[in-house]
Amino acid sequence: MALTPNIYYVSLTGRNFVDADEIQSHIDVMTDAVRTAHPDSVLDSSLSRAHPQGLGEANLGGQSFADCMRREFDAIDRADTVIFLANSALLGEGQLLEFGYTVALRKQMILAKSTELEDSWFDAMVEHTVRYESLSDLRQNLQSCLIEI
Repeated sequence: MALTPNIYYVSLTGRNFVDADEIQSHIDVMTDAVRTAHPDSVLDSSLSRAHPQGLGEANLGGQSFADCMRREFDAIDRADTVIFLANSALLGEGQLLEFGYTVALRKQMILAKSTELEDSWFDAMVEHTVRYESLSDLRQNLQSCLIEI
């Protein structure tokens, strides 16, 4: 019997990035780390594909915020592990909702956090914290964390 691949979901705040290309570069790095650590695994980053600048009113494409969040909650339901990317102290409402939902489900959580940020209550609620200064740090440190768990 073949093992089911791990599914990882990434939560991020789109408005904390310069543009969709910067978001995609972070998603690409995390995808590479996941696939290197666990080759059969999947990284779900539906928010970055569907709403590259976050779920601000102008970016909803006719969908309600509630509909978008339900879709993200469904993705979290399917995930084995949720990776929260914190590159700024300003977290979006959607990311905070995703965090609370993930805590309530008792899913495994990884916080990928810029070295520029101080510790917060986020750190106390996650099993694993990965610090990074650059995209190469993010790739290497996330990959090491994924191999350990």
